[in-house]
Amino acid sequence: APPELKVELVRVRQALDPELLFVAFVGSNDPATGKVTKDWRPLVYTLQRASSRLHELVDKAVSWNQVVPEALSRASGIGREELREAIVACVRLATAAEPGSWTNRELEVAERMVQEDPVLQKVADRAGAVVANMGDSVQGLLALVPIAFFALLALVGWCAFGGANCGSAPVDELPMLTLKS
Repeated sequence: APPELKVELVRVRQALDPELLFVAFVGSNDPATGKVTKDWRPLVYTLQRASSRLHELVDKAVSWNQVVPEALSRASGIGREELREAIVACVRLATAAEPGSWTNRELEVAERMVQEDPVLQKVADRAGAVVANMGDSVQGLLALVPIAFFALLALVGWCAFGGANCGSAPVDELPMLTLKS
Protein backbone atom coordinates (compact mmCIF):
# COMPACT_ATOMS: atom_id res chain seq x y z
CA ALA A 1 0.00 0.00 0.00
CA PRO A 2 1.16 3.55 -0.60
CA PRO A 3 2.55 5.27 2.53
CA GLU A 4 -0.53 7.50 2.91
CA LEU A 5 -2.75 4.39 3.17
CA LYS A 6 -0.60 2.24 5.45
CA VAL A 7 -2.44 3.38 8.60
CA GLU A 8 -5.79 2.64 6.93
CA LEU A 9 -4.59 -0.80 5.88
CA VAL A 10 -3.42 -1.57 9.42
CA ARG A 11 -6.83 -0.53 10.77
CA VAL A 12 -8.62 -2.80 8.31
CA ARG A 13 -6.33 -5.74 9.11
CA GLN A 14 -6.93 -5.22 12.83
CA ALA A 15 -10.68 -5.19 12.19
CA LEU A 16 -10.51 -8.71 10.77
CA ASP A 17 -11.49 -10.27 14.08
CA PRO A 18 -11.52 -14.10 14.01
CA GLU A 19 -14.95 -14.25 15.64
CA LEU A 20 -16.44 -11.90 13.05
CA LEU A 21 -14.83 -13.92 10.26
CA PHE A 22 -16.26 -17.11 11.76
CA VAL A 23 -19.81 -15.68 11.96
CA ALA A 24 -19.57 -14.32 8.40
CA PHE A 25 -18.18 -17.41 6.66
CA VAL A 26 -18.95 -20.41 8.90
CA GLY A 27 -21.90 -19.19 10.92
CA SER A 28 -23.05 -19.36 14.50
CA ASN A 29 -25.95 -21.01 16.30
CA ASP A 30 -29.06 -18.81 16.30
CA PRO A 31 -30.73 -19.37 19.69
CA ALA A 32 -34.14 -18.34 18.31
CA THR A 33 -34.20 -20.95 15.54
CA GLY A 34 -31.55 -23.44 16.66
CA LYS A 35 -30.03 -23.23 13.18
CA VAL A 36 -26.54 -22.21 12.16
CA THR A 37 -26.71 -18.87 10.36
CA LYS A 38 -24.08 -16.79 8.62
CA ASP A 39 -24.16 -13.03 9.01
CA TRP A 40 -21.66 -10.83 7.19
CA ARG A 41 -23.07 -7.57 8.59
CA PRO A 42 -20.97 -7.42 11.80
CA LEU A 43 -17.79 -7.93 9.78
CA VAL A 44 -18.76 -5.36 7.17
CA TYR A 45 -19.83 -2.91 9.88
CA THR A 46 -16.46 -3.27 11.62
CA LEU A 47 -14.56 -2.83 8.34
CA GLN A 48 -16.60 0.25 7.49
CA ARG A 49 -15.76 1.74 10.87
CA ALA A 50 -12.10 0.80 10.57
CA SER A 51 -11.55 2.98 7.51
CA SER A 52 -13.47 5.60 5.61
CA ARG A 53 -11.08 5.06 2.71
CA LEU A 54 -11.97 1.49 1.72
CA HIS A 55 -12.35 2.45 -1.93
CA GLU A 56 -8.83 3.90 -1.92
CA LEU A 57 -7.50 0.72 -0.34
CA VAL A 58 -9.18 -1.36 -3.03
CA ASP A 59 -7.70 0.92 -5.66
CA LYS A 60 -4.15 1.18 -4.36
CA ALA A 61 -3.50 -1.76 -2.00
CA VAL A 62 -5.03 -4.62 -4.00
CA SER A 63 -2.64 -6.46 -6.27
CA TRP A 64 -4.70 -6.19 -9.43
CA ASN A 65 -2.21 -8.32 -11.37
CA GLN A 66 -3.10 -11.22 -9.06
CA VAL A 67 -6.83 -10.53 -8.92
CA VAL A 68 -7.12 -10.17 -12.71
CA PRO A 69 -4.26 -12.04 -14.39
CA GLU A 70 -3.60 -11.22 -18.02
CA ALA A 71 -5.05 -14.58 -19.14
CA LEU A 72 -8.35 -13.83 -17.36
CA SER A 73 -8.45 -10.36 -18.88
CA ARG A 74 -7.91 -11.80 -22.38
CA ALA A 75 -10.47 -14.57 -21.87
CA SER A 76 -13.14 -12.24 -20.50
CA GLY A 77 -12.50 -9.38 -22.88
CA ILE A 78 -12.54 -6.99 -19.92
CA GLY A 79 -9.37 -5.07 -19.28
CA ARG A 80 -7.80 -5.09 -15.84
CA GLU A 81 -7.95 -1.30 -15.63
CA GLU A 82 -11.61 -1.19 -16.66
CA LEU A 83 -12.51 -3.78 -14.03
CA ARG A 84 -10.45 -2.02 -11.36
CA GLU A 85 -12.16 1.31 -12.06
CA ALA A 86 -15.62 -0.27 -11.96
CA ILE A 87 -14.95 -2.09 -8.68
CA VAL A 88 -13.47 0.99 -7.01
CA ALA A 89 -16.47 3.08 -8.07
CA CYS A 90 -18.89 0.44 -6.79
CA VAL A 91 -17.06 0.12 -3.48
CA ARG A 92 -17.19 3.90 -3.07
CA LEU A 93 -20.96 3.96 -3.66
CA ALA A 94 -21.76 0.78 -1.74
CA THR A 95 -19.75 1.84 1.29
CA ALA A 96 -21.89 4.97 1.50
CA ALA A 97 -24.95 2.67 1.76
CA GLU A 98 -23.49 1.19 4.97
CA PRO A 99 -24.66 -2.40 4.38
CA GLY A 100 -23.07 -3.45 7.67
CA SER A 101 -25.82 -1.63 9.55
CA TRP A 102 -28.77 -2.98 7.56
CA THR A 103 -31.65 -4.40 9.56
CA ASN A 104 -32.95 -7.92 8.94
CA ARG A 105 -35.82 -6.40 6.95
CA GLU A 106 -33.48 -4.40 4.74
CA LEU A 107 -31.35 -7.48 4.20
CA GLU A 108 -34.45 -9.50 3.20
CA VAL A 109 -35.36 -6.82 0.65
CA ALA A 110 -31.84 -6.86 -0.80
CA GLU A 111 -31.86 -10.67 -0.97
CA ARG A 112 -35.23 -10.60 -2.74
CA MET A 113 -33.83 -8.10 -5.25
CA VAL A 114 -30.98 -10.49 -6.02
CA GLN A 115 -33.34 -13.48 -6.31
CA GLU A 116 -35.62 -11.63 -8.72
CA ASP A 117 -32.87 -10.51 -11.07
CA PRO A 118 -31.29 -13.30 -13.17
CA VAL A 119 -27.99 -11.48 -13.62
CA LEU A 120 -27.61 -10.74 -9.92
CA GLN A 121 -28.66 -14.31 -9.09
CA LYS A 122 -25.94 -15.64 -11.38
CA VAL A 123 -23.34 -13.43 -9.68
CA ALA A 124 -24.57 -14.47 -6.22
CA ASP A 125 -24.53 -18.16 -7.18
CA ARG A 126 -20.98 -17.87 -8.48
CA ALA A 127 -19.82 -16.05 -5.35
CA GLY A 128 -21.44 -18.77 -3.24
CA ALA A 129 -19.66 -21.47 -5.24
CA VAL A 130 -16.31 -19.74 -4.78
CA VAL A 131 -16.85 -19.51 -1.02
CA ALA A 132 -18.00 -23.16 -0.88
CA ASN A 133 -14.91 -24.28 -2.79
CA MET A 134 -12.66 -22.59 -0.26
CA GLY A 135 -13.32 -25.61 1.96
CA ASP A 136 -11.91 -25.60 5.47
CA SER A 137 -8.72 -23.79 4.56
CA VAL A 138 -8.19 -21.01 7.08
CA GLN A 139 -5.50 -19.49 4.92
CA GLY A 140 -7.84 -19.58 1.92
CA LEU A 141 -10.63 -18.07 3.99
CA LEU A 142 -8.44 -15.23 5.21
CA ALA A 143 -7.27 -14.54 1.67
CA LEU A 144 -10.89 -14.44 0.54
CA VAL A 145 -12.13 -11.96 3.15
CA PRO A 146 -11.04 -8.71 1.49
CA ILE A 147 -12.11 -9.92 -1.94
CA ALA A 148 -15.47 -11.20 -0.66
CA PHE A 149 -16.11 -7.96 1.21
CA PHE A 150 -15.32 -5.80 -1.78
CA ALA A 151 -17.26 -8.09 -4.12
CA LEU A 152 -20.25 -7.80 -1.81
CA LEU A 153 -19.97 -4.03 -1.75
CA ALA A 154 -19.59 -3.95 -5.53
CA LEU A 155 -22.68 -6.12 -5.97
CA VAL A 156 -24.73 -3.95 -3.62
CA GLY A 157 -23.50 -0.79 -5.35
CA TRP A 158 -24.17 -2.15 -8.81
CA CYS A 159 -27.72 -3.07 -7.91
CA ALA A 160 -28.45 0.00 -5.81
CA PHE A 161 -27.11 2.60 -8.17
CA GLY A 162 -28.56 1.61 -11.50
CA GLY A 163 -26.38 -1.21 -12.81
CA ALA A 164 -29.13 -3.81 -12.68
CA ASN A 165 -32.81 -4.31 -13.11
CA CYS A 166 -33.66 -5.27 -9.57
CA GLY A 167 -37.08 -6.72 -10.21
CA SER A 168 -40.18 -5.75 -8.29
CA ALA A 169 -38.75 -5.82 -4.77
CA PRO A 170 -39.75 -2.82 -2.63
CA VAL A 171 -36.50 -0.98 -3.19
CA ASP A 172 -37.79 2.12 -1.46
CA GLU A 173 -37.36 0.20 1.81
CA LEU A 174 -33.58 0.17 1.43
CA PRO A 175 -31.71 3.11 2.93
CA MET A 176 -29.04 2.94 0.24
CA LEU A 177 -31.49 4.21 -2.35
CA THR A 178 -32.18 7.41 -0.47
CA LEU A 179 -28.59 8.62 -0.73
CA LYS A 180 -27.69 11.55 -2.93
CA SER A 181 -25.01 10.75 -5.52
